[in-house]
Order: sequence, then C-alpha cells, then structure tokens
Amino acid sequence: QFNNVKIIGSGGFGKVFRANWRNTGNILALKEFKYNTAVKEIINEVKCNCSCSEFFNKKLCAHNYSLLKNKKFMIVMEYADGGSLRNYLKLNFSTLTWDNKYQFAYQISKALECLHNEEILHRDLNSNNIFVHQNRIKLGDFGLSKRIEEISKSGSETIGVIPYIDPNKFEQKNYKFNKKSDIYSLGVILWEISSGKPPF
Repeated sequence: QFNNVKIIGSGGFGKVFRANWRNTGNILALKEFKYNTAVKEIINEVKCNCSCSEFFNKKLCAHNYSLLKNKKFMIVMEYADGGSLRNYLKLNFSTLTWDNKYQFAYQISKALECLHNEEILHRDLNSNNIFVHQNRIKLGDFGLSKRIEEISKSGSETIGVIPYIDPNKFEQKNYKFNKKSDIYSLGVILWEISSGKPPF
C-alpha cells in the first residue's frame, strides 16, 4: 500500500517511517509497534487519539487514519513536515520570533485543554511527542495516555521522560498522575520554547 518507505525515528514502542500512500502519493507517517507491545496498549492509543473530536476540528492533533496489521501492528498517521518540536527548535530557534513562540505555546496549551476536557491525561508530554507541521503544533504519541477514572483504579507507576515528570511523583510513593502533572510538563515545554532548550 506504500512507496518510498524510509525510517525517520525509533523508540521504546518501535519505529516510525515516512512513506507515500500508493493510491494518492500523499506523504504519511507509519508507526510500527514492537512484537511485545500489547494489543490493549495499541488500541488505547488509537482510542485516546480519536476521543478528542475538538482536537481534529482545531487541527491540534496528529490525526490517525487507520490501524493495520501485517505481521506487526501499525498506525497510519498524519506526517509532520517539521519533525518533533525538540528538533524543530534546534534547527530553527534563531529565526523564531516571539510571536512564533507564543503561537506554539498557545496551540500546545489548547491541545492539552482539549484532552483534559475529555478527562484524558497525556502522561508523557515532552518536546519529542509534539510535532510541527506547516508551522503548526500537532500533539501526538498517546501510548501512555489514560482516562482519569482508569488512573484512579490503577497503580502509581512512574512513567515518562524524567525532566518532564511531576516532581511529586518522586517525593510521594503512592502519588497518582493528575491534570496538574500534565500542566507541570507543559511548563517545562514552555521554558523550552522560550529558551530553545529544556531547563534540566
């Protein structure tokens, strides 16, 4: 179904490829999961993404088109031509105006607001999970996202990228992630947007 498939990233979940849809030539991103990734986790990511209709209306989210299975599960997603926010800042920070930075900060804040309005926590908000497409922010990677009611019933495991994790998680053994935890991560990202690098 795809042509010109090229790997553009990898992580704990698996790999991400850039490819052209054979029928239209449109550029898409393919997120391929490792064999040991539970089907439940994959379905959770798709459901959390699709739950936020307001996301799509405001174009603040990397849109999922379909879920494929061919030996491995793969999500077909919207491709972000600017890459991750982390890499975008590294390459373009010197040319960004304060208005550009404000727009990025505003769009990320609105995206998080949309998630929280749906009672969903992202739980892994960092500059590698935020993407830039045509100079607009796209929030992505919902692999660790959960509805708040599910978190209240589950354990209190530590997840995410350490510089962006709510410090209360390290100070209180049974602390559970909440909306304030996402907002702490957002604060770190706003620092990163304003300075060009993470604070820690």
